[in-house]
Amino acid sequence: MSFTFALMSPKGGVGKTTTAVILASQIVRLGKSVTLIEADPNAHLQRWARQGRLPDSVQVVFDDDPDGLSLQGHIDCAREQSDYIVIDTEGTNNDRAFIAAHCADLVIIPMQFSSMDLAGATAAMGRLDRMEQDGGSPIFRALVPTKVSQAIRPASQIETELALTAAGIPILSPGIVEKDAYRLMLANGCLLQDLPLYTKVANIQPAIDNIQAVLNAMAEFYGNAIQT
Repeated sequence: MSFTFALMSPKGGVGKTTTAVILASQIVRLGKSVTLIEADPNAHLQRWARQGRLPDSVQVVFDDDPDGLSLQGHIDCAREQSDYIVIDTEGTNNDRAFIAAHCADLVIIPMQFSSMDLAGATAAMGRLDRMEQDGGSPIFRALVPTKVSQAIRPASQIETELALTAAGIPILSPGIVEKDAYRLMLANGCLLQDLPLYTKVANIQPAIDNIQAVLNAMAEFYGNAIQT
């Protein structure tokens, strides 16, 4: 049975597509297959995939129905073909994103450490809380920090972490570290581990290690959530 991630945030520019692609990279590196479903009219994943540098174990599907009526069908097809599904949703508060959340095993809300991203993330968590109450079934979700500084924890990060802890909102650690390799991966239309085939890049092992740590944190959180 496949495992489904849904990436969502009512705010654009938080790193949803980057998170989707780096998750796909590590899933393939671990010997599994993945289908990425793009539910975002900006079509960032489509442009990434169109360069033709992805292995057969990665499929990219574009959902072009803004109301989300075709999304369930895409997910059902992907479950027959792939070990993992990653749904990249639009950076607005829309019904299609919440349909994706209903279908997901784990909802990931990427966010940067800023007051605007904090407001967007808490709004998304609140909507998911209401959906959970209305539907009567749990929706497992957590925040994943993006563009995290490697060197220091700036004051904005510390303040945001304290606010989230006080509100009882789960935030996964480590977050996705700010790395040029991730930008190059998107620009070159490839998985992270294949990046040296297409451009000059410094040692990518720290980036690979970061992705694996994030994936481990997601797996641990999901297991803990199921047990509670």
